Amino acid sequence: MFPDVDVIKRQGEINAWDDPNFINAVKSTGCKKLIISGILTDVCVTFPTLSAIEAGYDDVAAIYGSGTINQTVREAAISRIIQTGASIMTWFPIMSELQRLEQNHYS
Repeated sequence: MFPDVDVIKRQGEINAWDDPNFINAVKSTGCKKLIISGILTDVCVTFPTLSAIEAGYDDVAAIYGSGTINQTVREAAISRIIQTGASIMTWFPIMSELQRLEQNHYS
């Protein structure tokens, strides 16, 4: 679907931020605001979100792009993400904000 996008194949790191190839790919974009999603909210989203914030990035966790084993775990992960300063958003506000930014870029 996205033929020009490079896929970063990790070597088994649980936190994507522990992979230098991943970090280099993020840095190469020049962006300081990241949208992070993953399979498990409490691991695949939380860990790189915390690491990216520590590295000076402004993060938005796309919370509907991930899941977890139960509501308690989901709420704990969301609480941890929010406490670090990341924003929690669902797909629709993320897409709306991206559209607004795109429109402002070309106005």
